[in-house]
Amino acid sequence: MTRTLGGLIREEVFQRVNMMGLAREEVGEFITAKSGVAAPDAAVDALHRRTEGNPLFVGEVVGSVSVLQMVTNRAWLDNIPEAIREVIIRRVSRLSEPCERWYATRL
Repeated sequence: MTRTLGGLIREEVFQRVNMMGLAREEVGEFITAKSGVAAPDAAVDALHRRTEGNPLFVGEVVGSVSVLQMVTNRAWLDNIPEAIREVIIRRVSRLSEPCERWYATRL
C-alpha cells in the first residue's frame, strides 16, 4: 500500500482524502434511507457507538434487521450476527494486513 500511495502522490491529479466514520446524525439518516423507517434514538446511539460510524458496518447491520425489529426493540444491536461478520471479514480480507488487523479488533 505504501508503494502504491508513493506512486499516486507523484501523479498530478492525485488528491488524498482522509475518511472518517459517519456522525451520529448521519447514522440515523443512513438507517432511515436503507430501511425506510426512523430508528429510535437509543438504537441510533448504540449503532453509532458500536460501529464507530463505519458505513460498511452500519450498512451490513441495518441490512440484516427487519423493519419491525428496527423500530420495536434494540435486541438486534446486542450482537452483530455471525453472517455479517463473515461478510465483513471476506471484504476486509482483500485489504492490506494493517487494515485487516484494525477491522479485526472491531468485530
